[in-house]
Amino acid sequence: MVSFKSRVIAICAAGTLAIGSAAVAAPISFAQETADTAVGGEVTGDAGAEGAVNLPFGAPAAAGSPNGLPTAAQADLIDANNTGTLKIKKILGDPQLNGGATHHGAPSEDSKFLQGATFNIKRLDIDLTVQQGWRTLNDLVANPEKIEETPDHSTQPAEEKRSQTTNTEGEATFDEIPMGVYVVTEESREGYSTSAPFLVSLPYSDGNSGKWEYTRTVYPKNQELRPNKQVDAQGATLGSNMAYTINAPVPAGTLSNLKITDNLIENLQLVADSPAPKVSFSEGNGAGTPLTAGADYNLTATDQLLEIEFTESGLGKLEQARIGKPNLQVHVQFEAKVVSLPAAGQSITNTAEIEYPNGAKVTTDSPAADGEADPKPTRTDYANLTITKFTNDTEGDVDLSGAEFELYRCVDKELKGEAIPVSTTETLTEGFNPVEATTLTTVKSQQNEREGEFRGYGIPVRTYAAGGTATQDYEYCVVETKAPDGFIRNPEVHKLNLQTATANQAAELSVRVENQRDNFLSSLPATGAWGIILVFLVGLGLLARGFYTSRKDGRATA
Repeated sequence: MVSFKSRVIAICAAGTLAIGSAAVAAPISFAQETADTAVGGEVTGDAGAEGAVNLPFGAPAAAGSPNGLPTAAQADLIDANNTGTLKIKKILGDPQLNGGATHHGAPSEDSKFLQGATFNIKRLDIDLTVQQGWRTLNDLVANPEKIEETPDHSTQPAEEKRSQTTNTEGEATFDEIPMGVYVVTEESREGYSTSAPFLVSLPYSDGNSGKWEYTRTVYPKNQELRPNKQVDAQGATLGSNMAYTINAPVPAGTLSNLKITDNLIENLQLVADSPAPKVSFSEGNGAGTPLTAGADYNLTATDQLLEIEFTESGLGKLEQARIGKPNLQVHVQFEAKVVSLPAAGQSITNTAEIEYPNGAKVTTDSPAADGEADPKPTRTDYANLTITKFTNDTEGDVDLSGAEFELYRCVDKELKGEAIPVSTTETLTEGFNPVEATTLTTVKSQQNEREGEFRGYGIPVRTYAAGGTATQDYEYCVVETKAPDGFIRNPEVHKLNLQTATANQAAELSVRVENQRDNFLSSLPATGAWGIILVFLVGLGLLARGFYTSRKDGRATA
């Protein structure tokens, strides 16, 4: 049997969709039928007989009938040997628009129909040719938890008629199916809410003439759900933290459950505190009204898992805040430490999953575009770093090791933020100190002994996130803070060049920085420098002469 842990939309036998107090409102999607009369201000039957909100019923009662059950006064009898047709027209939109009510009767001209929604039907063991069948149906409407206990009919529609998918007009048709009561369920689909299971009776009464109708159309309504996950990788080098924000739309209607799960890949380690994950809601991307861990949601945080499951308190707050606000979102903000780098040519990716009512599960990945095989997850691309020291001086021995640099984000050589730590290994070593790692020191190059070289790993150069910042590139510059012995420090800001990754080779940031020798005599202007030195030497000679004469005169006097 279909699981009915979530609420059920009940489509009553006589042509009404009872979603009143007796058959609780649907959590996400709302079914509607053709006609102009709504039951309980929400949905209607094909023929439009109006029914009480607190008394879902089968066939509409004739005048004076106290219980809404079929009477002998109705025109004709049900043909048990006949077959019926169920048409499902899937509408895309927000059930809370127009003051909180759904469409009444047939959808309006501006309604958008959804292709690709799959529905399954199952016939219950209820005989609608007898009075007891209608009583059973009404009991299921009033007590939907009993649907699971109701046995299936021994005669089901043919295999190929039990599942249908909406076409380009948003219509799925189940034709030539036996008379009876059916449970209709929708399969979960990426990017959309899922209709709550509902009951449909074939036949039903048109509500006016009392005739039984064997074709009926219902209009379940869905919302498009496109969560996204933003990433801030500024300074997120190996050993540093990357910041993420999950933005999940809040669906309209009753929220029976809402759960957000993020399984981190092995390159990341969740930061459980300092800072701890934060949850809030607002009408746009960014922090809004905060929710409290332990009261509004339960938090599970391990090295590779973040799980947020909303409590009854939190669901109630979101449900209330969602009224009239179709753009309401839940935000989950957290940080993850970069503990290792992906393989050459690969990225650090991250995908979160949001579980909505009725089994709908949607990820934060960007849907696959035309020509693409798979959706695109939030990702960060990394590059290695090479700084090369050189001199054009070809005279004598050269040792350009010991030069020190700092790495910065920059825009047109304008430095941004603080110096960025860089690891000299491809995996995070124990005892790695981000403060000390901001000083990048060259060693003698193994390829050219007249050059110095610094080699670093794990510099974020590009991020991608669906639904927000899209693709963002990071540019970097280095400045020399200490020159090698015997050379003058280069005073310029040096922008790094990026070579993109290939299938077998990581991306590469590189720059060559020139140095001049620190030769005091050769660095001074020729004429003025020698003049100053000559004066200095003459003065020194005169001082020595005076000292000598003074000593000699003193001895003569003695």
